[in-house]
Amino acid sequence: MLSEAAQDVDLGRWTVTQEFLNRYLATVEDPSSIYGEENLVPPIALAARILGQLIEKLTLPPGTVHISQEVLSLKAVAVGQEVQGLARTSRPFLRGGWQFLSIDFALSCQEQDVLKGKTTVMSPVKV
Repeated sequence: MLSEAAQDVDLGRWTVTQEFLNRYLATVEDPSSIYGEENLVPPIALAARILGQLIEKLTLPPGTVHISQEVLSLKAVAVGQEVQGLARTSRPFLRGGWQFLSIDFALSCQEQDVLKGKTTVMSPVKV
């Protein structure tokens, strides 16, 4: 089972690299050239990185399913900029044999929020 209390999660600090952007664009097969030409990173690429960090930081039981994602892009992030992620989990709740957990997150760059969002997962409850 997941922790019964809300918790803060430090998602770390990292520099957004050209390699990260290239891998993301190749993975999603995005044919547009706007991101490469402007040296900007798609907000969803940053949200995917945050989700990856959350998976590494949280102990999620086998069978956990990602069920929703909300993303609010506040400011563009360019390749080469350093970002820092923070998250806060909700207190999990039970419904129908599943435990639900929502996680609010924020990504900042130079002390300004650039991306905010919420992700929700559900995990089977072991009886």
